[in-house]
Amino acid sequence: MMRVVRTLKSFRSVRLLRTFRFVRGLRLLVQACQCFLPSLCWSMVLLAVFMSMGALVLGNLLLEFSQSDSENLEDRQWVWLHYGTAYRALYTLY
Repeated sequence: MMRVVRTLKSFRSVRLLRTFRFVRGLRLLVQACQCFLPSLCWSMVLLAVFMSMGALVLGNLLLEFSQSDSENLEDRQWVWLHYGTAYRALYTLY
């Protein structure tokens, strides 16, 4: 009895595959997405690495400015609010 039920379910999936012939363009789009998603993910990882490095460099370069007493207080506060920590610098670069 279970074999009959499984066979009927497999016929249902074959019937579903027949309808996919009419949506050939959709199938092509899905295959294209499967092809470009790995490269998209790796490019996003590479972009995140570059953004992190830039944020750390920018934060370290502006550290001396934000700690200097000879600079304007409002400017130093603005630099601290935007580039004071690694997270803030990364968010500003984002």
